[in-house]
Amino acid sequence: MNIVVVWRGRSDAKAGEFARRYGWRAAAGGIKPRQAGLVLSKRFDADAIRRCLAAPFAGGVEVDRGGTLLLGGRFRSHLAAGGLGLSLRTDTAYHCEAARLFVDALCQRFAAHWAGGLELAVHEVVANGLIHGNLGLRSCGPGADDFVEYCRSLDDLLAHPKLIRRRLEVSAAPTPEGLEVAVRDEGAGYDPEAVRHEAVDPVRLHGLAVASAAARVAVEDCGRCTVLAFPRDGGAE
Repeated sequence: MNIVVVWRGRSDAKAGEFARRYGWRAAAGGIKPRQAGLVLSKRFDADAIRRCLAAPFAGGVEVDRGGTLLLGGRFRSHLAAGGLGLSLRTDTAYHCEAARLFVDALCQRFAAHWAGGLELAVHEVVANGLIHGNLGLRSCGPGADDFVEYCRSLDDLLAHPKLIRRRLEVSAAPTPEGLEVAVRDEGAGYDPEAVRHEAVDPVRLHGLAVASAAARVAVEDCGRCTVLAFPRDGGAE
């Protein structure tokens, strides 16, 4: 798929500069057949996310860091394969319910029969990436007081100017076997092997709790990226 960059509210020169970094092109004169537009904007709201996930677009990227933004390899490969992708600030992804919007777009674009397990798995991994990854919040304890403290801490972290600018990427593309979804955050990560052998008390179990909803779950980049595979028939292998 040929990716062309559309920069909302910025010059074509800036769009071209960003596009060249990844071997893409800036859109000129509209989006042509066999091209997919990637919308760049300083900020997104829920309606803007819906629009950038609808044809002829392939997704959107929030750009509020000047030239320092680096998109992940899974994100870029999924777009190249004709898939969809979002790269958002933590606060945008949290408040706009990015997981739900992304799954809705996937089901409309590719196959609605994935909806049940797909929505559960993507929501869980996105939540882990945002809350336990980018915001660094530990899991909630069992008591009512624990829950109150957890909510208070979450509100405080969502007001932290540095943490809310950490990015959350969610992307997906069809494969010969079905569908692949990746979620990547900018948190501290963890050692997946140590977690499996209970050698550490993990801050987060990024994606490991959704194994029953996906056919396969893989963890990359020191726990910062979770890759989920869904078979074509919608059930686990």
